[in-house]
Amino acid sequence: MPMSPRLLRPRATGFDPRSIGSLAGWWDASDRSTVTLVSGVVSQWNDKSGNSRNFTQSTGANRPSVLTAQRSGKDVLNFGGSPVTMNQSWTLQLRGGNTWIMVFSYQETTNVEVPLLRMDVNVNAIQKGASNAANVSRRNRIGSFVNNTSSTLFVADQTSDVDSNWQVVSSVAGATLGHYKNGTTQTETAFSGTLVSSSSTTLRVCEAALAYAKAHVAEILVFSKALTAAERLRVERWLGGKWGITIG
Repeated sequence: MPMSPRLLRPRATGFDPRSIGSLAGWWDASDRSTVTLVSGVVSQWNDKSGNSRNFTQSTGANRPSVLTAQRSGKDVLNFGGSPVTMNQSWTLQLRGGNTWIMVFSYQETTNVEVPLLRMDVNVNAIQKGASNAANVSRRNRIGSFVNNTSSTLFVADQTSDVDSNWQVVSSVAGATLGHYKNGTTQTETAFSGTLVSSSSTTLRVCEAALAYAKAHVAEILVFSKALTAAERLRVERWLGGKWGITIG
């Protein structure tokens, strides 16, 4: 008799993303000890990776709020659009490979190009609501691009404008680029451009060029290497178990 898939799925406890190695940043909204509130909104979201890459927001009107017990009984952060965002300075080595993983529920109701997790100088991680590469038509998409030119790679999601479903999205940049939604490979458009060797820049949540995404954000992980398929799935399934999201 084959073993039940439930027995093969990593449990929400007993695993730590740091055990994989090369964890560059980890932000977990369900860990209340990492979230600093000022006047009821979030001024700082601390990094659990041990690298002290803490997100901050100095302007009160631009701070996200906490949605208590919003998903699987756990807190998430509410980024409600313009001008709510958080950011931090970061020097990131890219050419050696990197992996971005984000747990979120997209709340945008208009068909606009808005990032969910972005680095300056055209080094982007997770994006939704983007136009296609030729900028001819707009469709709701989810994916990423990691390059130093205006050429971008997008990953198709669906054609509807609103997708409030909770999802785990991963972008892996190594010798090739791979993009995954809830553990499933997403169709890619052609990629052009070269990975930058390193970048001293700013990492932003839900903001780029004065465009602000509306999203509920639960967790973000960044690894300074391209995870193997087994490593990626282990993290995705752990996150799925933790946040009540089915991972394929």
